[in-house]
Amino acid sequence: MASARLLIALLIGFMLLSACAPMQPSSDDPEPVYRSPLTRDADAALALGDRTSALTLLRMAADNAPANAAATLRLQAAFFAYQLDDPEPARRLLTPAKRSSSQRRRAIAELIQQMMADDAPAGRQAAALSQLQGLLPARLEPYRQQALADARSANAEHLAAIDHYLRADRLHTGASARLANEASLWQALMRIPFADLQAASQTRNDSRSQQWLSLALGVQQRLLDPTATEAFLETLERPAMAHSGLLKTRILASQRAALSPARRVAVLLPLSGDLASAGQQIQRGILAALYAQDRQAAQPRIQFIDVGGDGLSPTAAYQRAITEGAGQIIGPLAKASVRELLNETNITTPVILLNRINDAPRRANAYQFGLAPEDDAEAAAQLAYQNGHERLVTLGGTSEWDRRVIGRFQRQFESLGGEILERGTYPPDEEDMRAPIEALFNLDASAARYERLRDITRQRFEFEPRRRGDMDAAFIAAFEGPARLVVPQMRFHRGIDLPLYATSASYPAHQSDAADGDLQGLMLPVMPWLTDSATDSLSTSARALLVETDQRASEPAELGELIALGIDSYRLLGSLPLLEQYRHLRLNAATGRLYVNDQGQVKRSLDAARITAQGLQRLGRIDEAQDDTQ
Repeated sequence: MASARLLIALLIGFMLLSACAPMQPSSDDPEPVYRSPLTRDADAALALGDRTSALTLLRMAADNAPANAAATLRLQAAFFAYQLDDPEPARRLLTPAKRSSSQRRRAIAELIQQMMADDAPAGRQAAALSQLQGLLPARLEPYRQQALADARSANAEHLAAIDHYLRADRLHTGASARLANEASLWQALMRIPFADLQAASQTRNDSRSQQWLSLALGVQQRLLDPTATEAFLETLERPAMAHSGLLKTRILASQRAALSPARRVAVLLPLSGDLASAGQQIQRGILAALYAQDRQAAQPRIQFIDVGGDGLSPTAAYQRAITEGAGQIIGPLAKASVRELLNETNITTPVILLNRINDAPRRANAYQFGLAPEDDAEAAAQLAYQNGHERLVTLGGTSEWDRRVIGRFQRQFESLGGEILERGTYPPDEEDMRAPIEALFNLDASAARYERLRDITRQRFEFEPRRRGDMDAAFIAAFEGPARLVVPQMRFHRGIDLPLYATSASYPAHQSDAADGDLQGLMLPVMPWLTDSATDSLSTSARALLVETDQRASEPAELGELIALGIDSYRLLGSLPLLEQYRHLRLNAATGRLYVNDQGQVKRSLDAARITAQGLQRLGRIDEAQDDTQ
């Protein structure tokens, strides 16, 4: 804050200086040199970074100094008075300098006076500060460099800011002053986007910059895992920083603080009414995550508020949560409830909404996190394309859900460079899928050609319908029931060798049901939770706790997706601020690798799996899909 005010001041002063005096002092305007025990004590205070004591000592020295020297000392004291948010003494100290015969002192006095009353863009501040080089006393040069660094950083010139902080570090003579500068340098490094850090680390040649950049890269990569960060810091050779031990402590403390949830968390779930079962599953996941958490980590007090059939409205529940001291909120679940909260509530307390409204405007403090079928559709398209398929047909029902899934699959697949040759539909509640499949595969056209040829030739000959030859895979939008009809009939109607893709909605609700042959071979995206491949410690511990308390939960499918949603919503309490700030971060979690997009939506990268006689076979990780929120 003080450095920022210095920036503003120096800029405006520079504009005045340009009008009334040359930037470099003339030979007839020398800087008076005055030394006394008090000025030496002031220098010692500045070496310690103690500007308050330096200000007092400079004022005392000025009271006993000759007129010209006194004016210079008071000017320096005024400089520090303003930095310390003490403008009235600063104005009084400026008066002698404004009356001075020295152009230098008058110009700087006017600069300080102007900076206390006006503002200026960071870019102009930096330009002024650069041209003030040599005009300020030597004892102020490291502070000028810090001010320049602050100005560059405010102007998004992050790497230039780092250079100025490093120069200030070399100029500071005391450990305390260097430590304070080091803290500012570290904050600036952590504001640099990850990709820019990577690029700079490959081009910077000086060892000090390289060490700092490598440190920032390593920490940014591990921001979501303090244990990994601590291990990384222990492996480093003695870094360039003056007080590496203190900096290490500060890094770990700030990281753990950022990952800590609020002391009180309210959860708005439908615990009664039509969605009670879903709400209770999510509640189960949240409690499992809470009790499975490391006992040494900060644990919030959780309050569940019913927003189901017998409960409060979402708006009333949100207000109650705030009134009772909640610092973070999870829920609600129903799409209508989410829309109501977004449209009717002034969201001041951060809330993790458990559904997604794609057409809702971005709201500060509101994060949409849900198991949207569009996520699965995008991932299925990504999976098909990375498996080498470029020309697909799709088949789905006529419901809104089917249209959403097919539409999102098509947009994603085409954005990758693939082509959807044809979109087929099957009627609701129909068991015989022959007609839509034959139309999709062009088997009906093949049969029609045979009939025409037979009529023309008036001969009977051996005929076998041929599947269209321009497709290399098919995508099915279907829940488990329709999928059990579509998949075997597709194989029967000349599709035995055709790769088939679907969403996780096609996967059996009970894992034992996957043992029959109806769905075997179907490839689909799934959350790591369903294949027991979630590698984060919280998911692993929560699963073990759930199995211990409920023997029916011994199989992944019995631990439903909504339980995983509950676990991850709890995990996000402490991770969202970092995911929001550092967009390169990915949180390995139960429902996928989580990240936050520009619309405040928590998106998921999923795993690829194939249904086998033994259940789900994990095939690997699906490439992250291009974000599409439409």
